[in-house]
Amino acid sequence: MDKKPLISKWLAVGIIFLFVGICTITSIVQSDSINILDQKHLLTITAGNWTEIQKLIPFDGELEGEFGASVSLDGDTVLIGATGDGHNGYMSGAVYVYTLTNNTWTFQAKLYASDGKIYDQFGCSVSLSGDTALIGADGFYGYGNNTGSAYVFIRSGTIWTQQAKLLPFDGIPNERFGCSVALCGDIALIGASNDDENGNYSGSVYVFTRTGTTWAYQTKLLALDGAAVDCFGDSLSLSEDTALIGARFDDDNGVNSGSVYVFSRSGAIWTQQAKLLASDGASCDWFGCCVSLVDDTALIGSLNSRSAYVFIRTGTTWTQQTKLIPLDGPSDDFFGESVALCGDTALIGARGYNDYMGSAYVFSRTGINWTNQEKLLASDGAAYEYFGYSVALDSDTAFIGAFGDDYNKGSAYVFINEKPPNPPTINGPSSGKAKQNYEYSIVTTNLDGSNVSYYVDWGDDTNTGWIGLFHSGQIILVNHTWNEKRTYTIQARAKNIYGYESDWATLTVSIPFSFNILDPGWISGPIWGRIDGYEFRGSDNESLVFYAKSVHYFGIGHAFDAGLYPRHWVHEDVSAYYSHFRGIITEHLIFGKISGLPNQ
Repeated sequence: MDKKPLISKWLAVGIIFLFVGICTITSIVQSDSINILDQKHLLTITAGNWTEIQKLIPFDGELEGEFGASVSLDGDTVLIGATGDGHNGYMSGAVYVYTLTNNTWTFQAKLYASDGKIYDQFGCSVSLSGDTALIGADGFYGYGNNTGSAYVFIRSGTIWTQQAKLLPFDGIPNERFGCSVALCGDIALIGASNDDENGNYSGSVYVFTRTGTTWAYQTKLLALDGAAVDCFGDSLSLSEDTALIGARFDDDNGVNSGSVYVFSRSGAIWTQQAKLLASDGASCDWFGCCVSLVDDTALIGSLNSRSAYVFIRTGTTWTQQTKLIPLDGPSDDFFGESVALCGDTALIGARGYNDYMGSAYVFSRTGINWTNQEKLLASDGAAYEYFGYSVALDSDTAFIGAFGDDYNKGSAYVFINEKPPNPPTINGPSSGKAKQNYEYSIVTTNLDGSNVSYYVDWGDDTNTGWIGLFHSGQIILVNHTWNEKRTYTIQARAKNIYGYESDWATLTVSIPFSFNILDPGWISGPIWGRIDGYEFRGSDNESLVFYAKSVHYFGIGHAFDAGLYPRHWVHEDVSAYYSHFRGIITEHLIFGKISGLPNQ
Protein backbone atom coordinates (compact mmCIF):
# COMPACT_ATOMS: atom_id res chain seq x y z
CA MET A 1 0.00 0.00 0.00
CA ASP A 2 1.49 3.32 -1.07
CA LYS A 3 0.38 6.39 0.81
CA LYS A 4 1.41 9.95 1.47
CA PRO A 5 2.57 10.92 4.95
CA LEU A 6 -0.07 11.35 7.63
CA ILE A 7 -1.45 14.78 8.24
CA SER A 8 -2.44 15.56 11.80
CA LYS A 9 -5.44 13.60 12.94
CA TRP A 10 -6.61 16.64 14.84
CA LEU A 11 -6.80 18.78 11.73
CA ALA A 12 -8.87 16.21 9.89
CA VAL A 13 -11.73 15.65 12.28
CA GLY A 14 -13.50 18.97 11.87
CA ILE A 15 -14.04 18.43 8.15
CA ILE A 16 -17.49 16.95 7.58
CA PHE A 17 -17.93 14.00 5.20
CA LEU A 18 -14.64 14.64 3.35
CA PHE A 19 -11.79 12.20 3.09
CA VAL A 20 -9.02 14.70 3.76
CA GLY A 21 -6.09 15.16 6.07
CA ILE A 22 -5.83 11.79 7.74
CA CYS A 23 -4.63 9.49 4.99
CA THR A 24 -4.51 10.20 1.29
CA ILE A 25 -4.48 6.92 -0.62
CA THR A 26 -2.79 7.05 -4.00
CA SER A 27 -3.08 3.36 -4.79
CA ILE A 28 -4.29 0.18 -3.17
CA VAL A 29 -3.27 -3.35 -4.02
CA GLN A 30 -5.24 -6.21 -2.50
CA SER A 31 -3.14 -7.61 0.30
CA ASP A 32 -1.86 -11.18 0.18
CA SER A 33 -2.79 -11.43 3.86
CA ILE A 34 -6.51 -11.80 3.09
CA ASN A 35 -7.76 -15.04 4.59
CA ILE A 36 -8.12 -17.74 1.92
CA LEU A 37 -11.44 -18.76 3.43
CA ASP A 38 -12.68 -15.24 2.84
CA GLN A 39 -11.31 -15.04 -0.67
CA LYS A 40 -13.09 -18.15 -1.87
CA HIS A 41 -16.43 -16.41 -1.40
CA LEU A 42 -15.44 -13.91 -4.05
CA LEU A 43 -14.11 -16.10 -6.82
CA THR A 44 -17.22 -16.06 -8.97
CA ILE A 45 -19.74 -13.49 -10.02
CA THR A 46 -23.10 -15.14 -10.39
CA ALA A 47 -25.68 -14.02 -12.89
CA GLY A 48 -28.18 -11.63 -11.38
CA ASN A 49 -31.44 -10.12 -12.44
CA TRP A 50 -31.09 -6.66 -10.94
CA THR A 51 -32.73 -4.21 -13.32
CA GLU A 52 -32.94 -0.44 -13.27
CA ILE A 53 -36.63 0.45 -13.48
CA GLN A 54 -36.76 4.15 -12.67
CA LYS A 55 -34.74 7.28 -12.12
CA LEU A 56 -36.04 9.83 -9.63
CA ILE A 57 -35.24 13.51 -9.86
CA PRO A 58 -36.74 16.27 -7.70
CA PHE A 59 -39.63 18.12 -9.33
CA ASP A 60 -38.12 21.42 -8.12
CA GLY A 61 -34.48 20.43 -8.31
CA GLU A 62 -31.91 23.19 -8.02
CA LEU A 63 -28.21 23.42 -8.65
CA GLU A 64 -26.22 22.09 -5.70
CA GLY A 65 -29.41 20.62 -4.24
CA GLU A 66 -27.63 17.26 -3.74
CA PHE A 67 -30.78 15.17 -3.98
CA GLY A 68 -29.69 11.61 -3.20
CA ALA A 69 -27.19 12.49 -0.47
CA SER A 70 -29.05 10.08 1.82
CA VAL A 71 -31.71 7.39 1.33
CA SER A 72 -33.84 5.18 3.55
CA LEU A 73 -36.32 2.58 2.31
CA ASP A 74 -39.08 0.77 4.13
CA GLY A 75 -41.52 -1.26 2.05
CA ASP A 76 -43.32 0.98 -0.43
CA THR A 77 -41.95 4.29 0.91
CA VAL A 78 -38.54 5.89 0.49
CA LEU A 79 -36.92 9.01 1.96
CA ILE A 80 -34.35 10.84 -0.16
CA GLY A 81 -32.28 13.60 1.40
CA ALA A 82 -31.28 16.77 -0.45
CA THR A 83 -28.85 18.53 1.87
CA GLY A 84 -28.24 21.45 -0.50
CA ASP A 85 -31.91 22.33 -1.01
CA GLY A 86 -32.58 26.02 -0.43
CA HIS A 87 -36.20 26.02 0.73
CA ASN A 88 -35.23 27.58 4.09
CA GLY A 89 -32.10 29.26 2.83
CA TYR A 90 -28.84 28.16 1.28
CA MET A 91 -28.07 24.51 2.15
CA SER A 92 -30.92 24.39 4.63
CA GLY A 93 -31.86 21.01 3.20
CA ALA A 94 -35.00 19.00 2.51
CA VAL A 95 -36.21 15.40 2.29
CA TYR A 96 -38.43 14.02 -0.47
CA VAL A 97 -40.89 11.19 0.07
CA TYR A 98 -41.82 8.79 -2.72
CA THR A 99 -44.24 5.88 -2.60
CA LEU A 100 -44.76 2.85 -4.81
CA THR A 101 -48.08 2.79 -6.66
CA ASN A 102 -48.82 0.38 -9.51
CA ASN A 103 -45.14 -0.50 -9.88
CA THR A 104 -44.13 3.17 -10.17
CA TRP A 105 -42.47 5.35 -7.55
CA THR A 106 -44.28 8.70 -7.32
CA PHE A 107 -43.65 11.84 -5.31
CA GLN A 108 -45.73 12.14 -2.15
CA ALA A 109 -44.28 14.97 -0.06
CA LYS A 110 -41.37 17.31 0.53
CA LEU A 111 -40.29 17.63 4.15
CA TYR A 112 -38.31 20.47 5.66
CA ALA A 113 -37.75 21.74 9.18
CA SER A 114 -40.33 24.14 10.58
CA ASP A 115 -37.47 26.34 11.84
CA GLY A 116 -34.92 25.56 9.13
CA LYS A 117 -32.08 27.96 8.40
CA ILE A 118 -29.09 28.24 6.12
CA TYR A 119 -26.42 25.55 6.46
CA ASP A 120 -28.64 23.24 8.54
CA GLN A 121 -28.13 20.40 6.05
CA PHE A 122 -31.48 18.94 7.00
CA GLY A 123 -31.54 15.49 5.40
CA CYS A 124 -27.86 14.69 5.86
CA SER A 125 -29.12 11.47 7.45
CA VAL A 126 -32.51 9.79 7.23
CA SER A 127 -34.22 6.73 8.68
CA LEU A 128 -37.71 5.42 8.01
CA SER A 129 -39.79 3.03 10.09
CA GLY A 130 -43.37 2.56 8.94
CA ASP A 131 -45.11 5.93 8.98
CA THR A 132 -42.37 7.67 10.98
CA ALA A 133 -39.32 9.45 9.56
CA LEU A 134 -36.26 10.53 11.53
CA ILE A 135 -34.17 13.19 9.84
CA GLY A 136 -30.81 14.60 10.89
CA ALA A 137 -29.64 18.20 10.43
CA ASP A 138 -26.10 18.22 11.75
CA GLY A 139 -25.43 21.78 10.64
CA PHE A 140 -28.14 23.27 12.84
CA TYR A 141 -26.99 26.23 14.92
CA GLY A 142 -28.07 25.38 18.46
CA TYR A 143 -25.37 25.85 21.06
CA GLY A 144 -23.14 27.17 18.32
CA ASN A 145 -22.23 26.25 14.77
CA ASN A 146 -22.96 22.65 13.81
CA THR A 147 -24.49 21.67 17.13
CA GLY A 148 -27.04 19.77 15.13
CA SER A 149 -30.62 18.59 15.56
CA ALA A 150 -33.00 15.87 14.46
CA TYR A 151 -36.65 15.97 13.44
CA VAL A 152 -39.44 13.42 13.60
CA PHE A 153 -42.19 13.43 10.97
CA ILE A 154 -45.24 11.18 10.95
CA ARG A 155 -47.64 10.24 8.16
CA SER A 156 -51.40 10.00 8.35
CA GLY A 157 -52.82 8.80 5.05
CA THR A 158 -50.67 10.75 2.61
CA ILE A 159 -50.06 13.77 4.85
CA TRP A 160 -46.75 14.22 6.64
CA THR A 161 -46.45 16.49 9.69
CA GLN A 162 -43.56 17.35 12.00
CA GLN A 163 -44.07 15.61 15.33
CA ALA A 164 -40.97 16.61 17.25
CA LYS A 165 -37.60 18.29 17.16
CA LEU A 166 -34.90 16.48 19.11
CA LEU A 167 -31.87 18.23 20.61
CA PRO A 168 -28.97 17.10 22.82
CA PHE A 169 -29.50 18.18 26.42
CA ASP A 170 -25.79 18.93 26.70
CA GLY A 171 -25.05 20.16 23.20
CA ILE A 172 -21.83 21.91 22.28
CA PRO A 173 -20.62 23.72 19.15
CA ASN A 174 -19.52 21.40 16.34
CA GLU A 175 -21.04 18.35 18.05
CA ARG A 176 -22.69 17.27 14.76
CA PHE A 177 -25.71 15.86 16.56
CA GLY A 178 -27.77 14.30 13.77
CA CYS A 179 -24.84 13.30 11.55
CA SER A 180 -26.31 9.80 11.70
CA VAL A 181 -29.75 8.56 12.69
CA ALA A 182 -31.46 5.19 13.14
CA LEU A 183 -35.11 4.50 13.87
CA CYS A 184 -36.94 1.31 14.82
CA GLY A 185 -40.52 1.68 16.00
CA ASP A 186 -40.53 4.06 18.98
CA ILE A 187 -36.77 4.11 19.49
CA ALA A 188 -34.55 6.73 17.87
CA LEU A 189 -30.75 6.79 17.92
CA ILE A 190 -28.97 10.00 16.98
CA GLY A 191 -25.24 10.16 16.50
CA ALA A 192 -23.05 13.07 17.60
CA SER A 193 -19.64 12.10 16.27
CA ASN A 194 -17.86 15.21 17.56
CA ASP A 195 -19.16 15.11 21.14
CA ASP A 196 -16.40 15.51 23.72
CA GLU A 197 -17.60 13.24 26.56
CA ASN A 198 -14.48 11.03 26.22
CA GLY A 199 -12.26 13.75 24.82
CA ASN A 200 -12.50 16.12 21.90
CA TYR A 201 -14.35 14.53 18.98
CA SER A 202 -14.70 11.25 20.85
CA GLY A 203 -18.35 11.01 19.89
CA SER A 204 -21.58 9.73 21.41
CA VAL A 205 -25.06 8.46 20.58
CA TYR A 206 -28.30 9.76 22.12
CA VAL A 207 -31.31 7.52 22.63
CA PHE A 208 -34.86 8.90 22.51
CA THR A 209 -38.09 6.95 22.96
CA ARG A 210 -41.67 7.76 22.07
CA THR A 211 -44.69 7.26 24.28
CA GLY A 212 -47.89 8.12 22.44
CA THR A 213 -46.89 11.25 20.55
CA THR A 214 -44.22 12.43 23.00
CA TRP A 215 -40.52 11.86 22.50
CA ALA A 216 -38.21 11.84 25.53
CA TYR A 217 -34.49 11.46 26.06
CA GLN A 218 -33.60 8.05 27.50
CA THR A 219 -29.84 7.72 27.68
CA LYS A 220 -26.52 8.57 26.11
CA LEU A 221 -24.27 5.82 24.75
CA LEU A 222 -20.49 6.04 25.02
CA ALA A 223 -17.76 3.59 24.08
CA LEU A 224 -16.26 1.95 27.17
CA ASP A 225 -12.78 2.65 25.77
CA GLY A 226 -13.68 5.85 23.95
CA ALA A 227 -10.89 8.28 23.21
CA ALA A 228 -10.39 11.64 21.58
CA VAL A 229 -11.00 11.78 17.86
CA ASP A 230 -12.63 8.34 17.59
CA CYS A 231 -15.81 9.90 16.16
CA PHE A 232 -17.98 7.24 17.81
CA GLY A 233 -21.50 7.62 16.37
CA ASP A 234 -20.38 8.65 12.91
CA SER A 235 -22.53 5.79 11.54
CA LEU A 236 -25.54 4.00 13.02
CA SER A 237 -27.88 1.08 12.46
CA LEU A 238 -30.64 -0.26 14.70
CA SER A 239 -32.38 -3.65 14.57
CA GLU A 240 -34.93 -4.22 17.32
CA ASP A 241 -32.93 -4.07 20.58
CA THR A 242 -29.45 -4.04 19.06
CA ALA A 243 -27.50 -1.01 17.89
CA LEU A 244 -24.44 -0.92 15.65
CA ILE A 245 -22.26 2.17 16.11
CA GLY A 246 -19.28 3.07 13.95
CA ALA A 247 -16.11 4.82 15.11
CA ARG A 248 -14.08 5.17 11.94
CA PHE A 249 -11.11 6.93 13.57
CA ASP A 250 -10.54 4.45 16.39
CA ASP A 251 -6.89 3.35 16.63
CA ASP A 252 -6.98 -0.29 17.78
CA ASN A 253 -5.57 -1.62 14.48
CA GLY A 254 -3.45 1.43 13.81
CA VAL A 255 -4.12 5.13 13.48
CA ASN A 256 -7.64 5.73 12.14
CA SER A 257 -8.10 2.02 11.46
CA GLY A 258 -11.65 2.17 12.81
CA SER A 259 -13.98 0.01 14.85
CA VAL A 260 -17.66 -0.75 15.42
CA TYR A 261 -19.47 -1.15 18.74
CA VAL A 262 -22.49 -3.31 19.46
CA PHE A 263 -24.96 -2.22 22.14
CA SER A 264 -27.95 -4.23 23.30
CA ARG A 265 -31.02 -3.05 25.18
CA SER A 266 -32.95 -4.66 28.01
CA GLY A 267 -35.87 -2.47 29.00
CA ALA A 268 -34.39 1.01 29.32
CA ILE A 269 -30.84 -0.24 29.92
CA TRP A 270 -28.31 -0.25 27.10
CA THR A 271 -25.12 -2.28 27.47
CA GLN A 272 -22.04 -2.55 25.30
CA GLN A 273 -22.03 -6.13 24.02
CA ALA A 274 -19.00 -6.21 21.74
CA LYS A 275 -16.38 -4.22 19.90
CA LEU A 276 -15.79 -5.35 16.32
CA LEU A 277 -12.46 -5.02 14.51
CA ALA A 278 -11.40 -6.15 11.05
CA SER A 279 -9.21 -9.25 11.25
CA ASP A 280 -6.75 -7.61 8.86
CA GLY A 281 -7.34 -4.01 9.87
CA ALA A 282 -4.66 -1.44 9.27
CA SER A 283 -4.00 2.27 9.70
CA CYS A 284 -6.31 4.60 7.81
CA ASP A 285 -8.82 1.89 6.84
CA TRP A 286 -11.80 3.80 8.27
CA PHE A 287 -13.49 0.55 9.21
CA GLY A 288 -16.96 1.50 10.46
CA CYS A 289 -17.47 4.48 8.16
CA CYS A 290 -20.90 2.96 7.41
CA VAL A 291 -22.86 0.14 9.00
CA SER A 292 -26.01 -1.89 8.47
CA LEU A 293 -27.55 -4.38 10.88
CA VAL A 294 -30.27 -6.98 10.34
CA ASP A 295 -30.97 -9.37 13.22
CA ASP A 296 -27.68 -11.20 13.89
CA THR A 297 -25.76 -10.06 10.83
CA ALA A 298 -23.73 -6.86 10.58
CA LEU A 299 -22.35 -5.34 7.38
CA ILE A 300 -19.53 -2.85 7.90
CA GLY A 301 -17.86 -0.62 5.32
CA SER A 302 -14.14 0.04 5.36
CA LEU A 303 -13.66 2.88 2.93
CA ASN A 304 -9.93 3.20 2.62
CA SER A 305 -9.34 -0.54 2.38
CA ARG A 306 -11.98 -0.65 -0.37
CA SER A 307 -13.82 -3.48 1.32
CA ALA A 308 -16.72 -4.44 3.55
CA TYR A 309 -16.93 -7.00 6.34
CA VAL A 310 -19.69 -9.31 7.49
CA PHE A 311 -19.98 -10.25 11.16
CA ILE A 312 -22.50 -12.67 12.65
CA ARG A 313 -23.74 -13.14 16.20
CA THR A 314 -24.26 -16.43 17.99
CA GLY A 315 -25.75 -15.83 21.39
CA THR A 316 -23.81 -12.78 22.49
CA THR A 317 -20.63 -13.60 20.58
CA TRP A 318 -19.76 -11.84 17.34
CA THR A 319 -17.36 -13.32 14.78
CA GLN A 320 -16.18 -12.16 11.37
CA GLN A 321 -17.79 -14.28 8.67
CA THR A 322 -16.13 -12.86 5.58
CA LYS A 323 -14.55 -9.89 3.89
CA LEU A 324 -16.17 -8.65 0.71
CA ILE A 325 -14.23 -7.11 -2.14
CA PRO A 326 -15.26 -6.48 -5.76
CA LEU A 327 -13.42 -8.67 -8.24
CA ASP A 328 -13.16 -5.86 -10.77
CA GLY A 329 -12.85 -2.97 -8.36
CA PRO A 330 -10.13 -0.40 -9.20
CA SER A 331 -8.10 1.07 -6.36
CA ASP A 332 -9.89 4.42 -6.42
CA ASP A 333 -13.55 3.39 -6.60
CA PHE A 334 -14.34 4.05 -2.88
CA PHE A 335 -15.98 0.65 -2.54
CA GLY A 336 -17.35 0.37 0.99
CA GLU A 337 -18.38 4.01 1.42
CA SER A 338 -22.04 3.02 1.78
CA VAL A 339 -23.67 -0.27 2.73
CA ALA A 340 -27.15 -1.75 3.10
CA LEU A 341 -28.19 -5.20 4.23
CA CYS A 342 -31.44 -7.11 3.87
CA GLY A 343 -31.55 -10.77 4.83
CA ASP A 344 -28.89 -12.54 2.78
CA THR A 345 -28.32 -9.69 0.34
CA ALA A 346 -25.74 -6.92 0.72
CA LEU A 347 -25.56 -3.72 -1.33
CA ILE A 348 -22.29 -1.80 -1.31
CA GLY A 349 -21.65 1.55 -2.97
CA ALA A 350 -18.51 2.55 -4.84
CA ARG A 351 -19.08 6.16 -5.90
CA GLY A 352 -15.51 6.66 -7.20
CA TYR A 353 -15.77 4.15 -10.05
CA ASN A 354 -14.85 5.43 -13.53
CA ASP A 355 -14.18 9.13 -12.85
CA TYR A 356 -16.74 9.21 -10.07
CA MET A 357 -19.54 8.02 -12.28
CA GLY A 358 -19.98 5.47 -9.52
CA SER A 359 -21.25 1.93 -9.14
CA ALA A 360 -22.76 -0.43 -6.60
CA TYR A 361 -22.28 -4.12 -5.98
CA VAL A 362 -24.75 -6.78 -4.91
CA PHE A 363 -23.54 -9.72 -2.85
CA SER A 364 -25.68 -12.68 -1.83
CA ARG A 365 -25.21 -15.27 0.87
CA THR A 366 -25.91 -18.98 0.67
CA GLY A 367 -25.11 -20.72 3.92
CA ILE A 368 -21.88 -19.06 4.98
CA ASN A 369 -20.71 -18.28 1.45
CA TRP A 370 -21.05 -14.82 -0.06
CA THR A 371 -20.85 -14.27 -3.82
CA ASN A 372 -20.54 -11.08 -5.81
CA GLN A 373 -23.83 -11.37 -7.66
CA GLU A 374 -23.95 -8.26 -9.79
CA LYS A 375 -22.46 -4.83 -10.45
CA LEU A 376 -24.99 -2.04 -10.86
CA LEU A 377 -24.44 1.03 -13.02
CA ALA A 378 -26.68 3.95 -13.87
CA SER A 379 -28.14 3.61 -17.36
CA ASP A 380 -27.19 7.22 -18.12
CA GLY A 381 -24.16 7.46 -15.87
CA ALA A 382 -21.58 10.20 -16.39
CA ALA A 383 -18.47 11.42 -14.62
CA TYR A 384 -18.82 13.00 -11.19
CA GLU A 385 -22.38 11.86 -10.55
CA TYR A 386 -21.27 9.89 -7.44
CA PHE A 387 -23.72 7.06 -8.06
CA GLY A 388 -23.43 4.82 -4.99
CA TYR A 389 -22.74 7.57 -2.46
CA SER A 390 -25.86 6.41 -0.61
CA VAL A 391 -27.68 3.09 -0.83
CA ALA A 392 -30.81 1.51 0.62
CA LEU A 393 -32.17 -2.02 0.31
CA ASP A 394 -35.45 -3.66 1.24
CA SER A 395 -36.46 -7.07 -0.02
CA ASP A 396 -35.78 -7.06 -3.78
CA THR A 397 -35.70 -3.27 -4.22
CA ALA A 398 -32.58 -1.10 -4.10
CA PHE A 399 -32.24 2.69 -4.12
CA ILE A 400 -28.92 4.22 -5.08
CA GLY A 401 -28.25 7.93 -4.67
CA ALA A 402 -26.23 10.02 -7.12
CA PHE A 403 -26.12 13.48 -5.57
CA GLY A 404 -23.69 14.84 -8.18
CA ASP A 405 -25.99 14.18 -11.15
CA ASP A 406 -26.77 17.20 -13.37
CA TYR A 407 -24.51 19.75 -11.67
CA ASN A 408 -25.31 18.42 -8.21
CA LYS A 409 -29.06 18.65 -8.61
CA GLY A 410 -28.86 14.97 -7.84
CA SER A 411 -30.91 11.88 -8.57
CA ALA A 412 -31.74 8.45 -7.23
CA TYR A 413 -32.04 5.21 -9.17
CA VAL A 414 -34.39 2.34 -8.45
CA PHE A 415 -33.29 -1.23 -9.13
CA ILE A 416 -35.24 -4.41 -8.53
CA ASN A 417 -34.04 -7.97 -8.28
CA GLU A 418 -36.51 -9.15 -10.88
CA LYS A 419 -37.54 -12.78 -10.80
CA PRO A 420 -39.54 -14.51 -13.55
CA PRO A 421 -43.27 -14.93 -13.06
CA ASN A 422 -44.52 -18.22 -11.71
CA PRO A 423 -45.36 -20.80 -14.40
CA PRO A 424 -48.97 -20.26 -15.50
CA THR A 425 -51.88 -22.52 -14.68
CA ILE A 426 -53.83 -23.84 -17.69
CA ASN A 427 -57.42 -24.95 -17.21
CA GLY A 428 -59.75 -26.36 -19.88
CA PRO A 429 -60.84 -29.55 -21.66
CA SER A 430 -58.28 -32.34 -21.89
CA SER A 431 -60.14 -34.11 -24.73
CA GLY A 432 -62.46 -33.17 -27.51
CA LYS A 433 -63.29 -33.42 -31.19
CA ALA A 434 -61.59 -32.16 -34.28
CA LYS A 435 -62.84 -28.97 -35.91
CA GLN A 436 -64.54 -27.83 -32.73
CA ASN A 437 -63.56 -24.70 -30.80
CA TYR A 438 -62.40 -24.99 -27.18
CA GLU A 439 -61.76 -22.35 -24.51
CA TYR A 440 -58.90 -22.36 -21.99
CA SER A 441 -58.12 -20.11 -19.03
CA ILE A 442 -54.56 -19.10 -18.17
CA VAL A 443 -53.33 -17.26 -15.08
CA THR A 444 -50.12 -16.61 -13.17
CA THR A 445 -48.75 -14.29 -10.52
CA ASN A 446 -45.65 -12.13 -10.63
CA LEU A 447 -43.68 -11.83 -7.41
CA ASP A 448 -43.52 -8.04 -7.53
CA GLY A 449 -47.11 -7.69 -8.72
CA SER A 450 -46.16 -6.21 -12.08
CA ASN A 451 -48.06 -6.94 -15.28
CA VAL A 452 -47.45 -10.01 -17.42
CA SER A 453 -47.97 -11.17 -20.97
CA TYR A 454 -48.57 -14.72 -22.19
CA TYR A 455 -47.40 -16.97 -25.01
CA VAL A 456 -49.41 -20.10 -25.86
CA ASP A 457 -48.20 -22.87 -28.16
CA TRP A 458 -51.09 -25.11 -29.22
CA GLY A 459 -48.92 -28.09 -30.24
CA ASP A 460 -50.06 -28.03 -33.88
CA ASP A 461 -47.43 -25.62 -35.20
CA THR A 462 -49.60 -22.61 -34.27
CA ASN A 463 -49.30 -20.18 -31.36
CA THR A 464 -50.73 -16.94 -30.02
CA GLY A 465 -47.51 -14.99 -30.00
CA TRP A 466 -47.03 -12.73 -26.96
CA ILE A 467 -50.39 -11.34 -25.87
CA GLY A 468 -51.15 -8.81 -23.13
CA LEU A 469 -50.23 -6.98 -20.75
CA PHE A 470 -52.44 -8.34 -18.00
CA HIS A 471 -52.52 -7.77 -14.27
CA SER A 472 -50.72 -10.29 -12.10
CA GLY A 473 -53.33 -12.84 -11.03
CA GLN A 474 -55.79 -11.86 -13.78
CA ILE A 475 -57.41 -14.85 -15.54
CA ILE A 476 -57.37 -14.63 -19.33
CA LEU A 477 -59.32 -16.76 -21.82
CA VAL A 478 -57.97 -18.11 -25.10
CA ASN A 479 -59.62 -20.30 -27.73
CA HIS A 480 -58.37 -22.84 -30.24
CA THR A 481 -59.61 -25.38 -32.79
CA TRP A 482 -57.62 -28.48 -33.77
CA ASN A 483 -58.26 -29.80 -37.27
CA GLU A 484 -56.67 -33.24 -36.98
CA LYS A 485 -57.33 -36.18 -34.72
CA ARG A 486 -54.39 -36.85 -32.44
CA THR A 487 -52.92 -35.91 -29.05
CA TYR A 488 -51.61 -32.35 -28.54
CA THR A 489 -49.59 -30.65 -25.80
CA ILE A 490 -50.54 -27.07 -24.97
CA GLN A 491 -47.59 -25.05 -23.65
CA ALA A 492 -47.93 -21.63 -22.01
CA ARG A 493 -45.43 -19.29 -20.43
CA ALA A 494 -45.55 -15.80 -18.92
CA LYS A 495 -43.23 -12.82 -19.26
CA ASN A 496 -43.05 -9.79 -16.98
CA ILE A 497 -42.57 -6.18 -18.04
CA TYR A 498 -38.79 -6.49 -17.60
CA GLY A 499 -38.52 -9.36 -20.06
CA TYR A 500 -38.03 -12.25 -17.66
CA GLU A 501 -39.90 -15.39 -18.72
CA SER A 502 -41.40 -18.16 -16.62
CA ASP A 503 -40.96 -21.87 -17.16
CA TRP A 504 -43.41 -23.60 -19.47
CA ALA A 505 -46.69 -24.96 -18.17
CA THR A 506 -48.31 -27.82 -20.12
CA LEU A 507 -51.68 -29.48 -20.64
CA THR A 508 -52.21 -32.59 -22.79
CA VAL A 509 -55.31 -32.62 -24.99
CA SER A 510 -56.57 -35.68 -26.86
CA ILE A 511 -58.52 -35.18 -30.08
CA PRO A 512 -59.12 -38.90 -30.90
CA PHE A 513 -61.00 -41.06 -33.31
CA SER A 514 -64.13 -41.64 -31.25
CA PHE A 515 -65.95 -44.91 -30.63
CA ASN A 516 -69.34 -44.95 -29.00
CA ILE A 517 -70.81 -48.17 -27.63
CA LEU A 518 -74.35 -48.80 -28.87
CA ASP A 519 -77.07 -50.90 -27.35
CA PRO A 520 -77.37 -54.40 -28.88
CA GLY A 521 -79.71 -54.68 -31.84
CA TRP A 522 -79.73 -54.50 -35.56
CA ILE A 523 -78.16 -51.48 -37.18
CA SER A 524 -76.69 -50.34 -40.42
CA GLY A 525 -74.16 -47.55 -40.51
CA PRO A 526 -70.79 -46.85 -38.97
CA ILE A 527 -68.44 -49.14 -37.05
CA TRP A 528 -67.90 -48.32 -33.36
CA GLY A 529 -65.36 -49.62 -30.93
CA ARG A 530 -62.53 -49.03 -28.42
CA ILE A 531 -59.26 -50.79 -28.99
CA ASP A 532 -56.29 -50.71 -26.58
CA GLY A 533 -57.56 -47.60 -24.85
CA TYR A 534 -57.91 -45.52 -28.02
CA GLU A 535 -61.21 -44.41 -29.40
CA PHE A 536 -61.96 -44.85 -33.08
CA ARG A 537 -64.94 -43.76 -35.05
CA GLY A 538 -65.54 -45.15 -38.49
CA SER A 539 -68.39 -43.65 -40.44
CA ASP A 540 -69.55 -43.47 -44.02
CA ASN A 541 -66.95 -42.04 -46.33
CA GLU A 542 -64.35 -42.05 -43.57
CA SER A 543 -61.25 -44.21 -43.24
CA LEU A 544 -61.05 -46.66 -40.39
CA VAL A 545 -57.99 -48.47 -39.07
CA PHE A 546 -58.96 -51.32 -36.79
CA TYR A 547 -56.77 -53.68 -34.75
CA ALA A 548 -58.03 -56.75 -32.90
CA LYS A 549 -56.64 -60.05 -31.64
CA SER A 550 -59.75 -62.12 -31.18
CA VAL A 551 -63.08 -60.98 -32.51
CA HIS A 552 -66.14 -63.14 -33.18
CA TYR A 553 -68.87 -61.93 -35.46
CA PHE A 554 -72.38 -63.30 -35.30
CA GLY A 555 -74.89 -62.93 -38.05
CA ILE A 556 -78.20 -64.54 -38.85
CA GLY A 557 -77.33 -68.18 -38.40
CA HIS A 558 -73.69 -67.51 -39.11
CA ALA A 559 -70.57 -67.11 -36.98
CA PHE A 560 -67.31 -65.70 -38.15
CA ASP A 561 -63.96 -66.08 -36.42
CA ALA A 562 -61.71 -63.04 -36.54
CA GLY A 563 -58.91 -65.38 -37.34
CA LEU A 564 -60.42 -65.80 -40.78
CA TYR A 565 -60.05 -62.14 -41.41
CA PRO A 566 -57.11 -59.80 -41.38
CA ARG A 567 -56.38 -58.29 -37.98
CA HIS A 568 -55.84 -54.97 -39.63
CA TRP A 569 -58.02 -53.60 -42.32
CA VAL A 570 -59.02 -50.30 -43.79
CA HIS A 571 -62.44 -49.39 -45.05
CA GLU A 572 -62.54 -46.54 -47.46
CA ASP A 573 -66.32 -46.61 -47.41
CA VAL A 574 -67.90 -48.87 -44.84
CA SER A 575 -71.33 -48.47 -46.33
CA ALA A 576 -70.16 -50.48 -49.36
CA TYR A 577 -69.83 -53.69 -47.35
CA TYR A 578 -72.12 -56.19 -45.74
CA SER A 579 -74.45 -54.92 -43.09
CA HIS A 580 -76.96 -56.18 -40.54
CA PHE A 581 -74.44 -57.99 -38.39
CA ARG A 582 -73.94 -57.43 -34.73
CA GLY A 583 -70.71 -58.30 -33.02
CA ILE A 584 -68.82 -58.69 -29.79
CA ILE A 585 -65.17 -57.71 -29.56
CA THR A 586 -64.37 -60.01 -26.70
CA GLU A 587 -60.63 -59.42 -26.35
CA HIS A 588 -61.14 -55.86 -25.22
CA LEU A 589 -64.54 -56.27 -23.61
CA ILE A 590 -66.13 -53.91 -26.07
CA PHE A 591 -69.75 -54.62 -26.93
CA GLY A 592 -71.38 -52.96 -29.83
CA LYS A 593 -72.99 -53.35 -33.21
CA ILE A 594 -71.04 -53.88 -36.32
CA SER A 595 -72.42 -52.91 -39.64
CA GLY A 596 -70.19 -53.81 -42.50
CA LEU A 597 -67.75 -56.65 -42.59
CA PRO A 598 -64.73 -56.83 -44.85
CA ASN A 599 -65.53 -58.39 -48.16
CA GLN A 600 -63.41 -61.52 -48.11
